[in-house]
Amino acid sequence: MDGLDRWRILRLHVEDDIPLTALARETGTALRTLERWHHLYKSGGIAALEPQRRTDAGTRRTPTERDPMSPCRPRARTNFRDRN
Repeated sequence: MDGLDRWRILRLHVEDDIPLTALARETGTALRTLERWHHLYKSGGIAALEPQRRTDAGTRRTPTERDPMSPCRPRARTNFRDRN
């Protein structure tokens, strides 16, 4: 979805005073997303609604080697039924 598509939805709130909650329900767009678009629009106009490329695009976001102390490591399975 480009900035113009976002504006077509958000314009109903900005110009026609339709509540964001009603827009979320009618368009299937999450309320938090509409709030974020509204903030972007208020701070930078329609141009700010254009999608931005992530600054970390193309870089690895997980460690290449497993750290034994990493919080992402799988836990040992515990069978609670065997406890008496």
